[in-house]
Amino acid sequence: MAKTLTVTRALTFSGAFENTKDNGSVVESIEIQLTQIYSHGTGANQANEYKDDTRSVAAASETIDLQTDLTDEFGTTLLFTSIKSITIKNLSSTSGESLTISGNFMGSILDATDSTHRVDAGGVWHTESPIDGYTVDATHKQLTIDPGSDTISYTLVLVGIV
Repeated sequence: MAKTLTVTRALTFSGAFENTKDNGSVVESIEIQLTQIYSHGTGANQANEYKDDTRSVAAASETIDLQTDLTDEFGTTLLFTSIKSITIKNLSSTSGESLTISGNFMGSILDATDSTHRVDAGGVWHTESPIDGYTVDATHKQLTIDPGSDTISYTLVLVGIV
């Protein structure tokens, strides 16, 4: 039986912004929904593989090879050729415990060879390219997660093409 993937990524901002004055209140409702749907395939707005994993790094960086180090829920090694969506959530609740995201895969995203991004405690870093995807190849395949001197758990979510 063939695997089929359908993924909906939703980011919601919901709430109210209120200003109370002597003569009454002004309330602005906040309702913003940013949604991306991926159907099964290898073209625009499509993906054929998904990986989520909660991991821990202990006072040393971890480098993940996006073409050899990950397996799906069925035990198959994932050989990503394109990442459509990547999310990293720092699960620490301790101020100052940040993850530094680097590696040659970041050059596919940020068009630079030594690009880094910091994810502070409780923070989330997310980027996606639903039309073209971010290239994963021999020179853009390593994702490095560095906790500095701390031990930090994080969640990694990847949607892509193998």
